[in-house]
Amino acid sequence: MSVKVGSFVVMLLAAASVAQAQTAVTPSQFFLWDHNGVSLQTQQVCVDGTCAAVPGTAAVRSVPMPAMTPGSHVLTIKSCNQDGCSESAPFPVRLVVIPAPATNLRVTAQPPEN
Repeated sequence: MSVKVGSFVVMLLAAASVAQAQTAVTPSQFFLWDHNGVSLQTQQVCVDGTCAAVPGTAAVRSVPMPAMTPGSHVLTIKSCNQDGCSESAPFPVRLVVIPAPATNLRVTAQPPEN
């Protein structure tokens, strides 16, 4: 019996150590989700537990990527009615800030003065 318990504990610890993959996102992207609309009155987008209302109740929702600092975050959706709210599974993201491309490329005989 102790072997089975020991194996179970090892399996449980191994399962707990598996991390969810993060999706890399940029501020210019959109966050989308689906909802069947049954009994739905409002929805909220939550970033790291801080929620903001989203207008409308369409089946497929789309909002600009919420304001976030660069780095790791967790997004969820709360779907609510008069009886309470349910929350989606966590959606881990990593906000990356990609620099703007170089512009005004040219060739000169001498470097510019700085």
